[in-house]
Amino acid sequence: MFQDLLKWGAKRPDSAGPTTTSLVRGDDVLVASKALPKFLSALTQADSPVLVDFGPVIGSNVAFFGERLGCKLFIEDLSADLDRHSRAKTMDALPGVFENRFRHADQSVDGLLCWDYFDFLDKSAVQALAKQIVRMLRPGGAIL
Repeated sequence: MFQDLLKWGAKRPDSAGPTTTSLVRGDDVLVASKALPKFLSALTQADSPVLVDFGPVIGSNVAFFGERLGCKLFIEDLSADLDRHSRAKTMDALPGVFENRFRHADQSVDGLLCWDYFDFLDKSAVQALAKQIVRMLRPGGAIL
Protein backbone atom coordinates (compact mmCIF):
# COMPACT_ATOMS: atom_id res chain seq x y z
CA MET A 1 0.00 0.00 0.00
CA PHE A 2 2.74 2.47 0.96
CA GLN A 3 4.67 1.74 -2.25
CA ASP A 4 1.51 2.34 -4.27
CA LEU A 5 1.22 5.76 -2.62
CA LEU A 6 4.62 6.71 -3.99
CA LYS A 7 3.38 5.99 -7.52
CA TRP A 8 0.24 8.13 -7.18
CA GLY A 9 1.13 10.55 -9.94
CA ALA A 10 1.84 7.93 -12.60
CA LYS A 11 -0.53 7.74 -15.54
CA ARG A 12 -2.36 4.45 -15.81
CA PRO A 13 -2.11 2.62 -19.14
CA ASP A 14 -5.90 2.36 -19.43
CA SER A 15 -6.32 6.10 -18.87
CA ALA A 16 -7.55 7.97 -21.91
CA GLY A 17 -6.71 11.38 -20.50
CA PRO A 18 -7.37 13.70 -17.59
CA THR A 19 -10.62 13.13 -15.74
CA THR A 20 -10.20 15.83 -13.13
CA THR A 21 -13.20 18.09 -12.78
CA SER A 22 -12.59 21.75 -11.94
CA LEU A 23 -15.03 24.18 -10.44
CA VAL A 24 -14.39 27.91 -10.44
CA ARG A 25 -15.71 29.76 -7.41
CA GLY A 26 -14.69 33.43 -7.30
CA ASP A 27 -10.93 33.60 -7.70
CA ASP A 28 -10.46 30.02 -6.47
CA VAL A 29 -10.32 26.94 -8.65
CA LEU A 30 -11.44 23.78 -6.87
CA VAL A 31 -10.24 20.44 -8.22
CA ALA A 32 -12.03 17.21 -7.32
CA SER A 33 -9.93 14.80 -5.29
CA LYS A 34 -9.33 11.27 -6.53
CA ALA A 35 -7.50 10.26 -3.36
CA LEU A 36 -10.11 11.21 -0.75
CA PRO A 37 -12.84 8.82 -1.98
CA LYS A 38 -10.32 5.95 -2.00
CA PHE A 39 -9.15 6.88 1.49
CA LEU A 40 -12.72 7.04 2.81
CA SER A 41 -13.53 3.71 1.18
CA ALA A 42 -10.61 2.06 2.99
CA LEU A 43 -11.77 3.53 6.31
CA THR A 44 -15.34 2.38 5.92
CA GLN A 45 -14.17 -1.23 5.53
CA ALA A 46 -13.43 -1.32 9.30
CA ASP A 47 -16.21 -1.55 11.89
CA SER A 48 -14.70 1.11 14.18
CA PRO A 49 -11.88 2.69 12.18
CA VAL A 50 -8.89 4.18 13.96
CA LEU A 51 -7.46 7.30 12.31
CA VAL A 52 -4.27 9.20 13.16
CA ASP A 53 -3.96 12.82 12.04
CA PHE A 54 -0.42 14.20 11.86
CA GLY A 55 -1.77 17.75 11.66
CA PRO A 56 -3.07 20.10 14.35
CA VAL A 57 -6.60 19.96 15.72
CA ILE A 58 -8.97 21.37 13.10
CA GLY A 59 -12.64 21.36 14.04
CA SER A 60 -13.97 20.50 10.60
CA ASN A 61 -11.64 17.48 10.35
CA VAL A 62 -12.65 16.27 13.80
CA ALA A 63 -16.33 16.70 12.98
CA PHE A 64 -16.07 14.96 9.61
CA PHE A 65 -13.97 11.97 10.61
CA GLY A 66 -15.11 11.63 14.20
CA GLU A 67 -18.80 12.36 14.00
CA ARG A 68 -19.80 11.63 10.40
CA LEU A 69 -17.63 8.55 9.84
CA GLY A 70 -17.49 7.30 13.43
CA CYS A 71 -13.69 7.09 13.45
CA LYS A 72 -11.66 7.01 16.61
CA LEU A 73 -9.39 9.97 15.90
CA PHE A 74 -5.94 10.57 17.38
CA ILE A 75 -4.33 13.97 16.79
CA GLU A 76 -0.53 13.80 16.83
CA ASP A 77 0.26 17.38 15.63
CA LEU A 78 3.71 16.72 14.24
CA SER A 79 3.84 20.33 13.08
CA ALA A 80 4.53 21.33 16.70
CA ASP A 81 7.52 18.97 16.75
CA LEU A 82 8.75 20.37 13.45
CA ASP A 83 8.43 23.97 14.67
CA ARG A 84 10.20 23.23 17.96
CA HIS A 85 13.15 21.51 16.25
CA SER A 86 13.34 24.13 13.52
CA ARG A 87 13.59 26.96 16.05
CA ALA A 88 16.15 25.07 18.14
CA LYS A 89 18.11 24.17 14.99
CA THR A 90 17.94 20.48 15.95
CA MET A 91 16.27 19.12 12.81
CA ASP A 92 18.85 16.32 12.72
CA ALA A 93 17.24 14.96 15.93
CA LEU A 94 13.82 14.38 14.30
CA PRO A 95 14.52 10.79 13.15
CA GLY A 96 15.18 9.82 16.77
CA VAL A 97 12.06 11.64 17.91
CA PHE A 98 9.93 9.70 15.43
CA GLU A 99 11.30 6.37 16.68
CA ASN A 100 9.71 6.95 20.10
CA ARG A 101 6.92 9.42 19.28
CA PHE A 102 3.92 7.19 18.62
CA ARG A 103 2.09 5.18 21.27
CA HIS A 104 0.02 3.21 18.77
CA ALA A 105 0.58 -0.54 18.69
CA ASP A 106 1.77 -2.37 15.59
CA GLN A 107 -0.96 -2.70 12.93
CA SER A 108 -3.50 -0.81 15.06
CA VAL A 109 -4.37 2.09 12.73
CA ASP A 110 -6.75 1.99 9.75
CA GLY A 111 -5.85 5.38 8.30
CA LEU A 112 -3.25 8.13 8.54
CA LEU A 113 -3.64 11.76 7.52
CA CYS A 114 -0.14 12.95 6.66
CA TRP A 115 -1.17 16.06 4.69
CA ASP A 116 2.00 17.70 3.30
CA TYR A 117 4.15 16.95 6.34
CA PHE A 118 6.76 14.98 4.38
CA ASP A 119 7.51 18.08 2.28
CA PHE A 120 9.22 19.67 5.29
CA LEU A 121 11.47 16.77 6.30
CA ASP A 122 14.92 15.68 5.19
CA LYS A 123 15.54 12.18 3.88
CA SER A 124 16.51 10.59 7.22
CA ALA A 125 13.44 12.02 8.97
CA VAL A 126 11.20 10.86 6.10
CA GLN A 127 12.60 7.34 6.39
CA ALA A 128 12.14 7.25 10.18
CA LEU A 129 8.56 8.51 9.94
CA ALA A 130 7.71 6.12 7.08
CA LYS A 131 9.01 3.22 9.18
CA GLN A 132 6.59 4.19 11.96
CA ILE A 133 3.70 4.54 9.52
CA VAL A 134 4.33 1.06 8.13
CA ARG A 135 4.54 -0.31 11.67
CA MET A 136 1.26 1.28 12.82
CA LEU A 137 -0.85 0.75 9.70
CA ARG A 138 -3.08 -2.31 9.51
CA PRO A 139 -3.07 -4.43 6.35
CA GLY A 140 -5.52 -2.77 3.98
CA GLY A 141 -5.11 0.57 5.77
CA ALA A 142 -4.76 3.86 3.91
CA ILE A 143 -2.66 7.01 3.95
CA LEU A 144 -3.76 10.44 2.74
